[in-house]
Amino acid sequence: METAIVYNYKNNDLAPSEKCEVKLQCYFNRKYRFIDTGIYIEPEYWDQETNSVSRKHPQYKVISLSIDNKKHELDNTIYDYERTGDLVFDFNALDQYKRGYKDSIYFSKFILEELKNKKSGMDIKTYQKYKSNASILARLLPDKPVCLVTLADINNLDTNLRKEYADSTVARFNVFVEEYIKKAINKDLLRANPYDRADLNTNRGEGKKTHLTLAEIKALEELKHLTPMQQTMLDRFLYSCYTGLRISDNIDSLRKDIITADKEGLIVDLHTIKGYGSDLIHPLRLMFDGKPEKIALKYINSHQGETLFPRQNRDDINAMLKIFANMAEIDKNLTFHVARHSCATLLAEITQDPFLMMNIMGWKDIRIAMNYVHASKEGTKRQLRVFKGKWKY
Repeated sequence: METAIVYNYKNNDLAPSEKCEVKLQCYFNRKYRFIDTGIYIEPEYWDQETNSVSRKHPQYKVISLSIDNKKHELDNTIYDYERTGDLVFDFNALDQYKRGYKDSIYFSKFILEELKNKKSGMDIKTYQKYKSNASILARLLPDKPVCLVTLADINNLDTNLRKEYADSTVARFNVFVEEYIKKAINKDLLRANPYDRADLNTNRGEGKKTHLTLAEIKALEELKHLTPMQQTMLDRFLYSCYTGLRISDNIDSLRKDIITADKEGLIVDLHTIKGYGSDLIHPLRLMFDGKPEKIALKYINSHQGETLFPRQNRDDINAMLKIFANMAEIDKNLTFHVARHSCATLLAEITQDPFLMMNIMGWKDIRIAMNYVHASKEGTKRQLRVFKGKWKY
């Protein structure tokens, strides 16, 4: 779509004192549309040769700047709309622009509305999972009208998801998002499917199980010269390495009021934020030689907030984890998903007990735990060492 500034666009003869509105002319597919600017000029103050406000006007600079800003705003909107190549800014898009997208529903809210309508025919676990997904989408793709979701948004969403989740989880999330993209298209809320042009990793297998060794965790524990904010971020990450907490539970669900104490130390009784996993019971002193309890004791009375750790932005935490990895000379991309895998892997190597792992990690399917147990060579060796010298032939 091409745009231009026009004056006296109806080509009427105006009296010198009669004002005419400056408009933005939009040309598309051999047709014209006009957008009001709300700026009115007398004919004597409009320079037809330069198609701009005459310097004779007492507010020449202010009015010229206002007109230019309105055109630049429209041009930038058209560019942002079309820059991915999968959408064309036509007159329908122009009408939405003129309304300021006030009648266009945000994508995350659209999903919630669809879920509400389908709730009766959906099992509770699926409903809770989809509702949680909509919350994640609202965080990573905020204030995005359905009609403006583009390939760039999908690529950015995929990139940000991979900072927090395993490849298999990201692939499933993309399948979920595309399902509702197609629903939006069917309801004429979106014109094209950005996933048709997306080049994403769609692997839905087990995904990478990158984990930290005890030596690498120790290297993180020994980092020095951190600011109080950085130390809190590091302690938060280490706590997840020793408890397997997801970042959502670590930030939002790990509250002080769910922590109790008995003669064997602090106990966390946590209902996972995902809602469809098991509740977690963590006797902190009995886990990894009490390291998670030592971390918890540092913070439980150190601030007035409801959560164990002071509130911090998850994007800032994820960015800081890259710095921690560099400082500790760990050649791995540190995420809270890595922390969770580290906990599961260490539990498998040390305990070889899938049922204990289920209780700590919050899994309902023992096959997930068995995948870690079977993959643990060191755990198998540790068990066999008990029988050294006891083999009879």
